[in-house]
Amino acid sequence: MLEQFPPGPATGEAKGGLLDKYRDVPGILSQAIENEKNAGLRYRLLAEETDDPKGKDMFTKLAGEEALHQRVLEDEFFSLSNKGCGAGRGCTETDLMAECA
Repeated sequence: MLEQFPPGPATGEAKGGLLDKYRDVPGILSQAIENEKNAGLRYRLLAEETDDPKGKDMFTKLAGEEALHQRVLEDEFFSLSNKGCGAGRGCTETDLMAECA
C-alpha cells in the first residue's frame, strides 16, 4: 500500500505555492480539509503496514491527530458558511476580519 504514496518533489502545501490557487477563505479551508483527510488516510495505512507495535501506535495516534485537525477546519468552514462568508460570495481574509469575525 505504501506504493500509493511514493516520495516525490515538494508540491502543494509543502512547496508553499498552493495558496496562490485559492484566494478566498472557504477555498483555502476546503483544501486544508482535504489535506487532513489525506494525511489521516496515509497514517492509517502506515499503521496497518507496520509490524512494529510502537510504530503502529504512533501512526494510529497521528491519524487521530489529523482527524482532530480535520474537525477543527470543518467546524470553522461551517461557522463561516453560517455567517454568510463564502457560499459563492468569495470571502477573503480581509472580508473575514471585517465582516465575519
